[in-house]
Amino acid sequence: MFMKKLFHLNNKKLFFKVLCLSVVVYLLFAANIPNISISVKAKVASSSNKFAIKDFALGKSRQVILVQASSASSVHVKYKTYEKDSNDNWKLKLSTIGVVGKKGVSANRHEGDLTTPEGIYGFLFAFGRASNPGTKMQYRKTHPGDYWVSTRKQYNLWVKYKSNPNTKFGRGNYEDLYATSLYKYAAALDFNYGKNKIIGKGSAIFMHIAPHSGRGTAGCIGISEKSLVKVLKWMDPKKNPKIIIGTTAYLNKLAKH
Repeated sequence: MFMKKLFHLNNKKLFFKVLCLSVVVYLLFAANIPNISISVKAKVASSSNKFAIKDFALGKSRQVILVQASSASSVHVKYKTYEKDSNDNWKLKLSTIGVVGKKGVSANRHEGDLTTPEGIYGFLFAFGRASNPGTKMQYRKTHPGDYWVSTRKQYNLWVKYKSNPNTKFGRGNYEDLYATSLYKYAAALDFNYGKNKIIGKGSAIFMHIAPHSGRGTAGCIGISEKSLVKVLKWMDPKKNPKIIIGTTAYLNKLAKH
């Protein structure tokens, strides 16, 4: 009987010890809750937009596409179009989602790194395997033998070649503009193009139909076919359309404050 009472007594002592310890832990945790909330809020605030479209150096452009990634490794992005009205105020025209390179975005991209270049760029022309969807941009319909090449001799150029491209350019050194289904409709960015281009910096950066898988691209910007057709119809060379690409942090720095 004595041993039984002793056992119950020890159990009660253990229970009270555990209870007291639990209360102490709870009070310590509760005391830190405000700090946790503040740090979370601060983190959210630090990644918020601190810019407006008018803050970017856009020259005489009256049409802008904004491609915004939450981080450098983000594949899925916010995609918005803006246009200046008669009072020179920027108005939102379209808001959707899109994808960029499989390795996200980068201000220092190079050939084959699977990132989309950050920065502000113009457009060279629109193109596609299908007929002109109604864009005012210069439109080039593709045919068999149309390639975008990244060889040293013909870097970042549209080239026509009727024979085996692997023999001419080497495997992996070209984009088949006709056979690639995602290029049914597309627009070529003015990235690393012309006499000042740097070999190895990157080539064939397009805005085209997003992969059906929802995965990233090799460095281009992809949106749904329906949205792309809307954008191409909206784009007007007289309004000098530009595209701004970057993470929220990069865009905050790029904007003029």
